Amino acid sequence: MRLSEKQILTIKNLIRNNFGEDAKLILFGSRLDDAGRGGDIDLLVLADFTEEELFLRKLKALGQLQRALGDQKIDLLTAVPAAESPAEVVKIALKEGVSL
Repeated sequence: MRLSEKQILTIKNLIRNNFGEDAKLILFGSRLDDAGRGGDIDLLVLADFTEEELFLRKLKALGQLQRALGDQKIDLLTAVPAAESPAEVVKIALKEGVSL
């Protein structure tokens, strides 16, 4: 995984602060490949909120992540854990990602 311990701790704390203790955080995508270089930070947050509330929390969290981690591309996806038909990217993140 190509994130430092400090970056992981920062991400976890900011997600917990914005989405609550019960939110599930998953890292997926290119940052899981230790042999790779660069790439954005792909995150999925599963939390029990309405779509509107998830969107508002996502915007706030993204701003905080950008300030804390610096000039990096961060893709933050949000979804409800019990969604009946999640988006394909959510399915991939759940299958291939790593819980933080």
